[in-house]
Amino acid sequence: MAMQLPLHAPGLQQHRSQLPCASCCLCAAELMLRKPWLPGNSDIDQLGKIFQALGTPSKDNWPGLTALPNYVEFKPQVAPPLRQQFPQVGGMSLD
Repeated sequence: MAMQLPLHAPGLQQHRSQLPCASCCLCAAELMLRKPWLPGNSDIDQLGKIFQALGTPSKDNWPGLTALPNYVEFKPQVAPPLRQQFPQVGGMSLD
């Protein structure tokens, strides 16, 4: 299932062009794994799984992040290498 975010959500206007790319990448990941990559049980659980896999956003890579309505702070996490998350994928697929 592709990630779905409301394009009118505050703070997403400047990231609009990146959302279709993120959805395509998630679909590609699920095709490689042959199962859902980041299955969440709720919105917050979904975000937690995304942050475990890709790292948490920061003020450096998302200016204004903490000013978003309903902002929830997560424990900072560094993304593990994609090769560790997709060991069955070889070649340059993850480069």
